[in-house]
Amino acid sequence: MAAALTLPVSPLGASDFDDFRVPDHRSRSIAASLATSASQTTRNSFLGEESGSWDSGLTGNGNWFRDSERLQTSTSFNLGAQGLRNREETHWLNIGPSVVQRSDQIESHRALHEFWTIGLAARVYPWSLPISIGTGVTNLAAYDQDWMDRHGVDRVQVSQPPPFDRRSVTQGDVNEWRYSYDTIVGGDVGLGRVRDATGVYQAQLLLDRLGRDGVLARPPSKEARVRLARLYYIESDYSVAHDRSAKFFWRDVEKILSDDGALGPAGLDAYSLHHALEPYFIRSFSRGNSRRTGWFAGVQFSGFYRNQIVRSTDHLFQAAYNADTLVYATDQTRSDHIALSIRSPLAGLELEYHRPLDLRWQLDANAQARTDVRGLSRLTDVQSQVEVSYLLADRWFARGFASQLRTVAERGGLFPALDQWNVGYGAELSYYLEDRVKLGLTAREGQYTVRGTLGPFGSGIHTYERVRSVFLGLSYSILRGFDAPEIVEPGRPTH
Repeated sequence: MAAALTLPVSPLGASDFDDFRVPDHRSRSIAASLATSASQTTRNSFLGEESGSWDSGLTGNGNWFRDSERLQTSTSFNLGAQGLRNREETHWLNIGPSVVQRSDQIESHRALHEFWTIGLAARVYPWSLPISIGTGVTNLAAYDQDWMDRHGVDRVQVSQPPPFDRRSVTQGDVNEWRYSYDTIVGGDVGLGRVRDATGVYQAQLLLDRLGRDGVLARPPSKEARVRLARLYYIESDYSVAHDRSAKFFWRDVEKILSDDGALGPAGLDAYSLHHALEPYFIRSFSRGNSRRTGWFAGVQFSGFYRNQIVRSTDHLFQAAYNADTLVYATDQTRSDHIALSIRSPLAGLELEYHRPLDLRWQLDANAQARTDVRGLSRLTDVQSQVEVSYLLADRWFARGFASQLRTVAERGGLFPALDQWNVGYGAELSYYLEDRVKLGLTAREGQYTVRGTLGPFGSGIHTYERVRSVFLGLSYSILRGFDAPEIVEPGRPTH
């Protein structure tokens, strides 16, 4: 067992990530769901209240996805309808020696929401040269209707001289219809290839843990490591077929190691399996660590179109009576109609570079510049980001980052002219010693500058903002442990 605990596993280098190839895999799913609920409340005190609500929804969705080294395609749809109905009544009665006051209010609300979405996307690498062609289109539509009604009667009767009987009546309804249709298209053509090689990293860390736990009989072969990396790449596909997908994924992990002859005779015991499932760093201090590799440089285009229509009708009737004689009455109706159409065709350049330097170091950089094809002055957007990260599993995590975003747009319609520049940079350092120490330190700074015009007369604005923040968190366990001598050995911290 002692020898197994120190079983060496070949260290990862940059070439292990470069050699990774995307496995051919496909997934598909179609699902439908129906849900409905209802509630009713009755309350009696000095007020009599009764309310009820009912809502239900019917939705359906489907996804077809294929991913491989040369071709990626996806098709998806989502549609549904949701209905809502509420009704609330409030009754108040106050009887005095000479005064009777009464109020009756009824409000109701009905709403209907329908929606549908269709998305298509594809990316192809047609030749041995790393030339990429990608395109996608998404259509979204939403239809909403609301009907709100209210009716109220307030009455005051006084029997002492001079007696009077006053009554006011309020009736109103608001009807609103909202229709929205969006189309988003995009595509790019370029040279280079970026792959998500996180599975290579996850497989290596898994083998390191299993080696320390003594469940490996020997170091796995390179073929087994490649199969594990490819299995991690399709891990999310298991949830398409199974609600509780983890057991099926780990069944296949064990099979790969067993077929390779690397797994010891005892297999994956409970301790080693739970150890393998633990995150590689405490999530409270750092985000997930992904490993992308490769580069890409190309031309991109995108377009956004929105057509939105809003119609509403607001009706209000009010009347006052004195001893059943009409004193005054008002009847008002207001109608609104708003139509909005937005088009935003953009084109530009994009650059990506990702490099896992070794098992611990990762470099990521990206930049893109876009502009409105109808003219540079309409909209120009330039953004870039670079990040360097270091992760020693179960112990250290560090990263440094810097980003900037510059947006320049001329005034058009309801939108003012804009010249905006955002710059952010910072660093994060975390240390974790299981059962003993948690340390997190983060420092960041951001600068924000805006120049533009507002108002009908083009009044100018200039805003500058700088934000600095520092976070320090430290947790140290001074005393931990438990004893149950008749059941198990004493429980003590790992470190």
